[in-house]
Amino acid sequence: MKGFLSMAIFAIGLSAGAQTSGTLKGQIHDTKGDALPAGYASVDVGGSEIKVAVDETGHFTIKPLNSGTYVLTIGSMGFQEAQYEVVIKSDQVTTMNDLVLGDDVTILEKEVKITEYRDPLINPYETNKVELDAKILENNPNRRSITDLVGGSSSEVKKSNDGELYFRGSRSDGVIQFIDGVKQTGTISSLPGRAIGRVAVYTGAIPAKYGDTTSGVIVLETQSYFDLYYARMAKK
Repeated sequence: MKGFLSMAIFAIGLSAGAQTSGTLKGQIHDTKGDALPAGYASVDVGGSEIKVAVDETGHFTIKPLNSGTYVLTIGSMGFQEAQYEVVIKSDQVTTMNDLVLGDDVTILEKEVKITEYRDPLINPYETNKVELDAKILENNPNRRSITDLVGGSSSEVKKSNDGELYFRGSRSDGVIQFIDGVKQTGTISSLPGRAIGRVAVYTGAIPAKYGDTTSGVIVLETQSYFDLYYARMAKK
């Protein structure tokens, strides 16, 4: 039993370590739209708080953060705290410049509602990238099959009758797959649907870090300890 527990803890550590990280940036305002230079921002990471002070223009930066969903808490002296859901994505900067604090400290005893995160309609960083996060995957009937999931993600990706994927008409053997940052070659790997945390599909303008391919790239991230932790906290 001790050996099994040790292996389980070691596996969790590898999974968490394999997750690529992102950066959170933001700016805090009051209800009039003025920046608050004396505020703070904090994120709970696995039970440990990362807290930073904002600069003279109300801006802050928190990094690195493993990809996943977090609750961001912002506050300032004389203002009521506010909480926002935030989604961190691999190798990206998540920017939240519309964070607002109310100015009535007398209502601090009331429950603070968490403002739900919404993805911008256009990702200014990668316009040739399709992303499927945990919320989308939860109700996706194709999550049991990677080829079905990716094949229906974009009009530029087609799935053949024999299960091969073709990106923009290129050869199927040109597709590169990464699972938790580890490159996989050959046949598209199969993972249990519940193990998939996020999927990113590049159909063009592929970043140099993913290597040499003229076809496409599939980036899979399995659910980490942090995903399970926040899912459990959300149900409380």
